[in-house]
Order: sequence, then C-alpha cells, then structure tokens
Amino acid sequence: EFSDLPAQRSRTATRSYRFVADLSGSLGAWDLQASLGLTRVATELRLMNFVSLPALQAALNRGRYVIGANNPASVLASLTPEGRSTSTNSLNFISLRASRDLMKLGGGNLALGTGVEFSKRSLDEHFPDGFASGAQASNIYAFSVGKQTISAAYAELAAPLTKQLEIDAAARVDHYDTYGSSVTPKLGAKFVPLRELTLRGTYAGGFRAPNPVEIGTSGSSAGY
Repeated sequence: EFSDLPAQRSRTATRSYRFVADLSGSLGAWDLQASLGLTRVATELRLMNFVSLPALQAALNRGRYVIGANNPASVLASLTPEGRSTSTNSLNFISLRASRDLMKLGGGNLALGTGVEFSKRSLDEHFPDGFASGAQASNIYAFSVGKQTISAAYAELAAPLTKQLEIDAAARVDHYDTYGSSVTPKLGAKFVPLRELTLRGTYAGGFRAPNPVEIGTSGSSAGY
C-alpha cells in the first residue's frame, strides 16, 4: 500500500492568440476584399504526483523507499516527478474576393463573385515525456500530430431574370495536400408568384476530407 504518496492532480492552462486583418477597395468595376488571419491555441498540461515506475523500482531495490514506512519527502518527490507538456493548434489563412455587375437583366443586375482561399492547419498535441515513454501511467492518454494545407477557388453568378424569378449558380474547387481535390456545385432558384408567396429551391454538392488528426499520427487510450 502506497498511502504515503500524495494524491494525483492535473492542471491545464490555455492561451489563445488571434490576429485578423481585412482590406477592401475597388479597382475599375470590381469590388475587392482581402482577409488575413493568424490564430494559435497553446495548452499547457501539468500532471503531478504520478508515480514513475522505474524510479519506484530503483528505490525499492536500493532500500530508499520502504512500503508502509515513514519515508522522507525528498524520496517521495523523486518517485513522482512532475510531467509538463505544451500542445499547440494553429490555423493561418488568407482570402481574396472580387465581385462586379456584368449586365442588366429583367429583375436587376447579373452579378459575378469570385475568389481564392488558402489556409494551413497544424496540430501538435501530446502528453509529458514520462507518460509517452510508459514510465508514468494515467487512466487517459492521447496524442495527435498532423498538418494540412488547403487551397480553394470559387465563382458564383446571381441572375435576377425577372422581378419574380432569380437564379443563383456557383461552383467551388478545394484542394487538400493530404487528400486531393473535390468540386462542389450549387444551384438555387427563388420564385415569387405572389407578393404573399415565395418559393425557394436549392441543390448543392458536398464532401468531407480527413482532418489533420485523421491523416496524421494519433492515438488514445482510457482505462480504470
């Protein structure tokens, strides 16, 4: 029985950093917008009073620790080294958008919107080294390390054909360095036969790419 060992404790502290800048203007008939973002989340984990199995075995072999005896505080501290780790999650992105009117239609202006996007995600989450090596044990353990770069381009047309009928069509292509490319279309319509009645319909495609944890190195365990 190791009743003289202190109770196990854990503490976490998280700090978030976010910087976003937006710029807008016009060039000829085009309305332009640009966005830049840098985000980072850092979580420090402290695990205290968890026994190091190699240190315990060495102390037992040398007689420095005696089960059930009044062992010195310095010996107890050597058996339970504090574990520390800092996990980070970052997302950086840039977005460029442009729009303009192309021509007049029966219900208004035919509008074109287009843009490109670029983002990079990075995840590095792990437990302290003593737990990763197996020297110390916790009933919950998890780690994940992965990166992902995404680029995308899209275009959209809004066509008010008449005062009662408006058509919207768009297409987007996304490229993931860990997955490949996917194209997603979208087609929508709005019809107003009466002032009191509006009918809407939309068709859109979609996909799901694996995230950095799923394509990186990751694992978890739980026990009692």
